[in-house]
Amino acid sequence: MENLTIRISKQDKELLKDFADFNGISVSNLLRQSALERIENEIDIKLYQRANKIMKEMTDDDVINHDELISDLGLDDVHS
Repeated sequence: MENLTIRISKQDKELLKDFADFNGISVSNLLRQSALERIENEIDIKLYQRANKIMKEMTDDDVINHDELISDLGLDDVHS
């Protein structure tokens, strides 16, 4: 694993340490989990926004039902 150094105030360090201790994890794990969760949330929001934009631009001609999708994918014999 790689090391990363950050500069934070003494108060922030104490808060992080107390929170990590309360949750039974190291400060390193707390920061790693928090950062990765934040990144995943940002990605989810961007994907939602993109999908929502596409949905708003769709017309009735763009929409197909489940049976049409199965047929278009050639899965008629698999899905019965």
